[in-house]
Amino acid sequence: MSSRYLFVPSGWIRSNAPLNNAVGRFVPQLARLTIKFCKERAGSEGVRHFIERDVVAFAAANPQTVVYLKPRRNRTPVLVAEYLNGNRHWQSLEKYSREDVGAWLDVVRTASGKEFQTQNKMEYTETPTVQGMWNSFTNANPSTAAATFPEERLSRPFPHEKTASERLRELFEKQGKSEEEDESPKSREEQLQLEREKQH
Repeated sequence: MSSRYLFVPSGWIRSNAPLNNAVGRFVPQLARLTIKFCKERAGSEGVRHFIERDVVAFAAANPQTVVYLKPRRNRTPVLVAEYLNGNRHWQSLEKYSREDVGAWLDVVRTASGKEFQTQNKMEYTETPTVQGMWNSFTNANPSTAAATFPEERLSRPFPHEKTASERLRELFEKQGKSEEEDESPKSREEQLQLEREKQH
């Protein structure tokens, strides 16, 4: 293991910023975005294409973020993201395509700005499970992976029990069918009697 992993900060999950965001209203954490590029260098070609075609649409779709374009002569293209908690993330865009630049802007746009850290927890075990962390799909039926959504069977809560309204509806439908079956032979007999009376 590299020594760089020995200096990763650690903390509790509740201290990761901001956990309560969007409880009342959502506050985007990206405050300022600076794209530094060269107008002539080949390594900045993808960044220039992104600026010519996509940066205006990105700024219009994210009015909460200030976007700065900073041309620099013969320098490596750089993306600098500044967040509300004061942290700054730096990302090199050397020889990145237009699509890669857009993908990295989407990454920093949706990030919280908190530095990477190891999450502390209250539980400890010397024999951790090899299956990984539990999630809602751990014991799910593998056939759901090939299902085409929306699907009524998988959209119901599990386990699904019939409600009182559904049971009453089923009883009403059964009662209606039984009444129709009881009335159908009587109506035939009545029709035959009426035809006989008309003949006489």
